[in-house]
Amino acid sequence: MEAKRIARIALAEIRAFLAQEEEEEATWALKMKALEAAEERLREGGGRKKEERGRERGEGERGKGEDGEGKDGGGRRRKE
Repeated sequence: MEAKRIARIALAEIRAFLAQEEEEEATWALKMKALEAAEERLREGGGRKKEERGRERGEGERGKGEDGEGKDGGGRRRKE
């Protein structure tokens, strides 16, 4: 009879341990999903920033001629 009681207690401990492990596993799965979603948002945001920088560079260079000055010649003019 004592052996059956010990076996029941051990079985209950094992079940409790497994339940705890399953909870921790579920928690980690949720954390991983959150991290993957955050990573995806960062990738999308980074792509947008690169596009914006590319547009800004393109707009900044459009007004420059071959000599690097603006359309009107820009820059300082020498006194003659």
